[in-house]
Amino acid sequence: MGDSDPIQVLSRLPADEFLDRQTEVDRICHLASGRAGALTPQEEAARARGASNALVCGPPRVGKSEILRATFDRLFSRGGEVVPFYYSIRPDSLDASKFARDFLSQFLAQFIAFRRNDARLIATAAEPLASISRVAATEDYLWVRGVVDSYARAVEAGDAAILARCALQAPAIAASRSLLVPFALIDNFHLLSSPDSATELRSEFMRVLSGLDGVGAAVSGGASSAPRYVLGGLRRPIMDMMPPDEEMFDSLDLISVEPLGDETVERMIRAASARLAVEISDSTIELMIQQLGRDLFYIRSL
Repeated sequence: MGDSDPIQVLSRLPADEFLDRQTEVDRICHLASGRAGALTPQEEAARARGASNALVCGPPRVGKSEILRATFDRLFSRGGEVVPFYYSIRPDSLDASKFARDFLSQFLAQFIAFRRNDARLIATAAEPLASISRVAATEDYLWVRGVVDSYARAVEAGDAAILARCALQAPAIAASRSLLVPFALIDNFHLLSSPDSATELRSEFMRVLSGLDGVGAAVSGGASSAPRYVLGGLRRPIMDMMPPDEEMFDSLDLISVEPLGDETVERMIRAASARLAVEISDSTIELMIQQLGRDLFYIRSL
């Protein structure tokens, strides 16, 4: 399948309800593939700076998560050398040990699903790591097994920081061993701004983004298959947690997501009501838009 009709893997909206966000998805996909073509002025500036990662930021509940999920679906359907990986940080996974297990299992399951062109394998993330490794493609089995064994040794060591580092290095290891390009779409990144519960995770993520971790530095030192990262979330907390590192900022393309206009929200409501076979009046639509403040979360919950 092509970009015009990607299979729906992670996205939660049908195509006729995913409105006026294709520009953002296109921009992220251009970054993923390095594809030439018509670029926006922002993309031209980012490319001139050598940006390889991105921030997708905006107010709460304007559709940032769905943009990332739709990007995953498009890249998964496209195939090729760019391997999409979507991970949503949750408040209950800010503990480094819990995060490491969840992040690693999700990454391996999604990588294997992409490699074998079988989206159903994404569900294996809920299984033990040893079980996930057994369904890896033949050409990936040795390095996948090596990552799982390294994680098991880190568990025995009982060091949460080492566990987090082991998990976060997995995309770089995958890049160096498979020569594919892991493209990590990290949602709710702003949750790592918590001063009490996310210090270790925030530190390890910054090591990865700045290329200070050993594997990442080795891969990014000229290899075109180095992992790329898109961090999604609330603008202010993400910007506040970024270190004053000019080189890191130059590597980031800032993609701002603004609330949808009234006309677009109306089209979305009409499409949803048609799908549900529910009649809705113009006055009801107008009231929904006004009272819910164009909040997509609440509108979709009705």
